[in-house]
Amino acid sequence: MPDPLSSPEADAPDIPPMAAERQRRILIVDDDERSAGFCRGVLEGYGYIAVAVANGEAAMESALVEPCDLMLLDLVLPGMDGLTLLGRLREDVMTRSIPVVVVTGVTDREPLTRAFEIGVDDYLIKPYVISELLVRIKSVLRKRELEEQLIRSNMDLRRALQNLQQKEAHLIQSAKLAAIGTLAAGVAHELNQPLMVVRGTVQMMLQDMPRSDGCREDLRGIELQTGRMMRIINHLTDFSRQANQERRPVDVNGVIKDAFTFVGQQLTNHTVSVKMDLADALPPVPANRTQIEQVFLNILLNARDALHGRRDAVLSVRTEYVTDPARIRTALDRLSVKREQISQRGYVVTTFTDNGTGISPENIGRIFDPFFTTKPPGKGTGLGLSVSYNIVQEHGGWIRAESKPGEGTSFSVYLPVGSS
Repeated sequence: MPDPLSSPEADAPDIPPMAAERQRRILIVDDDERSAGFCRGVLEGYGYIAVAVANGEAAMESALVEPCDLMLLDLVLPGMDGLTLLGRLREDVMTRSIPVVVVTGVTDREPLTRAFEIGVDDYLIKPYVISELLVRIKSVLRKRELEEQLIRSNMDLRRALQNLQQKEAHLIQSAKLAAIGTLAAGVAHELNQPLMVVRGTVQMMLQDMPRSDGCREDLRGIELQTGRMMRIINHLTDFSRQANQERRPVDVNGVIKDAFTFVGQQLTNHTVSVKMDLADALPPVPANRTQIEQVFLNILLNARDALHGRRDAVLSVRTEYVTDPARIRTALDRLSVKREQISQRGYVVTTFTDNGTGISPENIGRIFDPFFTTKPPGKGTGLGLSVSYNIVQEHGGWIRAESKPGEGTSFSVYLPVGSS
């Protein structure tokens, strides 16, 4: 194999050591001990961590066990040749991003062309001079560094865009809620008057009617339903009035019961069996009651839709007070949520579990994205869960979703008892 260097002593001083590059790990793949040893000595002298292996199998194993920042690859190797190794590197998700510079005595254009087709970053023909080797290494590392910076910048931009979309969705939903509140106040006033007349008339008829009269049962039904309508209207009025309230201590169990004032009958109409397991003596959480009820309503309505048409439809609602730091950290780790502080007083956790259609693996990571929906056109805006996620985050908590297609979905809402 040709000597890799020409006048190394005269050439070496041309490229000064770079302190910023002293910890870069370079893997030399060359079966020529003299060539590989000299190259390793030069690189170590210029601040790199250099490791040499003599064949493709050892190079692949080394790259998987301890990733390198760059590989110097000879094409002519015993066993697995350089092109085969390059192909395996680019196929493996763990090694495909490693920069590779071919350093070879092969001058035939065909293997070099093939190397570029597979994905080599640069090449150098032996014999080479040290300055050229160092410049090419520096150039390839700098290029990869810029690519990584670009990837990070794109991720930051994507996160910023998602945050803006969530804010936009929240504003849209807040505006809709304010408009509904204004409308609800007027409608409630107009409906309460005739309902009170109907309910009062029915009650007087029941007082005067003989107990044996067959119409009593029908009138009792009218009285029951008008009472239910008045409760819904009154709660709708309260809901609209609270839209701009500041955060106050809130009983989560009470908010759940209020949410069922709106959707309870809908679930009954959809033959959904509701199972409640609400913990006693939950500590209050500092929250905007209307916003938290909005979060619960969005989750309940999604569960209703997921359970549509299922004969054995079941929706379970459970609350608990969680103070175990290990459990809280585990929940955060599952979400890949990075948070410097967690509530020292724990979290009230509300879990909604249904045995509906479930969410596919490709969609579970997108359900909180603004305007994302799997519902048919006209059946959903894709804002509900996005707004809910944003509301809970603003309260210092988070939402965790777990699902298995065909088996059901579980949403857990974590709300801090103290300041997060």
